[in-house]
Amino acid sequence: MAQRLKDKVHLPQVSIGSREKVDQILTKYSPAVKVNEIAEKFKTDTISKKVQELVSKYEKFTGVEEIMALQNTVVEAQERFISAQERRRDLGRQVANIESRLKELHAEMQNTMKGDEKYLHLCTEEHKV
Repeated sequence: MAQRLKDKVHLPQVSIGSREKVDQILTKYSPAVKVNEIAEKFKTDTISKKVQELVSKYEKFTGVEEIMALQNTVVEAQERFISAQERRRDLGRQVANIESRLKELHAEMQNTMKGDEKYLHLCTEEHKV
């Protein structure tokens, strides 16, 4: 990086090993802040990548990775089970509503004469339900 800066600024008195002079030149220019930010980012990215690699290797060694995969499978199955239970409950409510309506129709049909037009209407509604 010092060599690139030296080439761009054209300062022959700055040697590559002269860290203090390079720091002084960097602080004089406004892009120095950006350069420092980028350098810090690469440092933290490298450290975080190393830590992630170590954690990944540890998880593979201890079997945590497999357990996490199996746990995800169990969670997905549990979600499917819960949604199936909710659907079953909804369908049970619908069946209960239909049975209650049929019960009402049967009670009304018992109180109606078979020759009456209302009885025919009730039979038709019972058939639809």
